[in-house]
Amino acid sequence: MTKKKYEELRKNRFEEREERFKREKERIEKQKKALEQRKRSEAERRRTQAKLLEKEEIAREAITNVRTAAEEAEDKTKISLYVPEMMQKINEMLTDADKNFDSADYEKAIKLSYEIEELLEKARLEASRKAEEERREGRRRRSISTA
Repeated sequence: MTKKKYEELRKNRFEEREERFKREKERIEKQKKALEQRKRSEAERRRTQAKLLEKEEIAREAITNVRTAAEEAEDKTKISLYVPEMMQKINEMLTDADKNFDSADYEKAIKLSYEIEELLEKARLEASRKAEEERREGRRRRSISTA
């Protein structure tokens, strides 16, 4: 081999090594970027899942509280006796809230629980008012019958 050929061969090998090194470096960079992307998407997925679990817990608590409040109101003020149409509406709304919760529509379930609370408060007031009217009417009847 002549010196010129030898130098040219060395130069070609060096260029090939450089090219391989460059490709290997690019491959490693791509892998690093892909790994970072997977880590970011995994972190985003965890955050989304945590938010969803938080909403689910809030919705579950809201529905449970409203259901308990409705039962307590029924026991104390006998809403179904004085305003049965409101109690029926409350029960329907509770069923809808449960359906929304089961279908993972937590925002709607929470919104419905607030609406149920408002309707329940109206029903309590109406039942108390009707009960008071009934007591007054009972007193009048007793005073009229004794007179």
